[in-house]
Amino acid sequence: MEEIYYEESQDANTFTSSTGGKDLPFRLPLVASDGGACSLLYQGCPNSDNQVEKNKTKLPKKPLKIGDKGYRKDDQTPSNKEYKIMKSLRENIKHWEKIDGVEHLFFLTLTFPLFNGKPLTDPKEAQRRFNNFNRQFNRFSDVQWYYKGVEPQGSGAIHFHIVGKSEIELGTKTYDWESHKKANEYRSKKDWGNMYKYQRKATASANDHLRSMWDKIRSIGEGSGFGRTEFLPIRSANSIGSYVGKYLGKCFQSQANNEWHKGLRRFSYSKKAPQVHGRIFSWRENISKTSNALTWRQKLGAWAHGVGIKSNDWADLERKYGKLWAIEQRDHINYFGPMWFPYISSLRFGHSKPSCYPTGVLGNPLKYMGNDKSLEDPFETSENELWEKWLNADSSRSGMREHANSVRKFEMAQKTKRLHELIYGD
Repeated sequence: MEEIYYEESQDANTFTSSTGGKDLPFRLPLVASDGGACSLLYQGCPNSDNQVEKNKTKLPKKPLKIGDKGYRKDDQTPSNKEYKIMKSLRENIKHWEKIDGVEHLFFLTLTFPLFNGKPLTDPKEAQRRFNNFNRQFNRFSDVQWYYKGVEPQGSGAIHFHIVGKSEIELGTKTYDWESHKKANEYRSKKDWGNMYKYQRKATASANDHLRSMWDKIRSIGEGSGFGRTEFLPIRSANSIGSYVGKYLGKCFQSQANNEWHKGLRRFSYSKKAPQVHGRIFSWRENISKTSNALTWRQKLGAWAHGVGIKSNDWADLERKYGKLWAIEQRDHINYFGPMWFPYISSLRFGHSKPSCYPTGVLGNPLKYMGNDKSLEDPFETSENELWEKWLNADSSRSGMREHANSVRKFEMAQKTKRLHELIYGD
């Protein structure tokens, strides 16, 4: 076998082989070896044994059926997180009614037509059509949408529901809601004669601005690939909040049963929508019912009062229990917080103060609450004065100062009473 070696040519970036081949378009690493030849090139091989298949994808989850483990029914109570989302939506709609007025709010429903007898179930296509509709809708200067939700149908069809405001009143007080309700009832029964009869009555009660919006929405809806569109004023913010919340419940049910369209958002708010109620909050209930109703802040405040830490004094809390106090003391806070909270006004501050905190800080208040080391007799009086001086440093402790003054006056009155009884008798 012929030995092949390489020599460096005049061009520093190329090498010439001994076989008379062409110059190689790369530079070999010049590493000395026993025979004086260069070492072999290092090649990063992506086809090694440890290579992961690039095209490997997760199999989609199969939709759950009635009787399967984890199946969610229609009337099942939503989880805590889901109910918080529904609660925040209802509160935001109530806020929109206050700032804009119910006369200016509208409710828009967008549906897709059947194609070859089948509904539209592709989430990407549905979102593409809505984006096209939204671009044209935003050109209207007198309307603005606040909330967009998705309603999944049992057949897999996708519906969009939108809540927004109009600069001009939509005539919710003059609109014939009874005829509109009857028209929908006959529509569900496919009684088209009575449906059109009551629909004409409801249409006749609409004001000019509402009629013009019907024409505009119908025009851009047909151009964006939508079928039936319904643009209506809102009769009551409470009713529309419950109505939209029902659709959110259907979204949660569909997602729990693995029937939700992947890549489709359940709901979204417009950037111009004022939101006064977020989706991350804690429930506040009557603490007399159960101790589990307390929030974390309430339990923490009761526990901190018991172990001798002033309210909202996070520096002192970290100094005594370390930076990981929330993790290391979590069990104690959850246990003693509900126990002490109902009696926090009657329990003495620092009643469960340890002699030494986990970080090594001593529980002796005389070391940290005053620079004067000289104590006068009686010893108890001087210690109490230091305690009161430290507690009264915060203006929020004014109530405690008044309580301490009342206790001293009461004790003096009792001493005076006993003295009078000794001198003058009963």
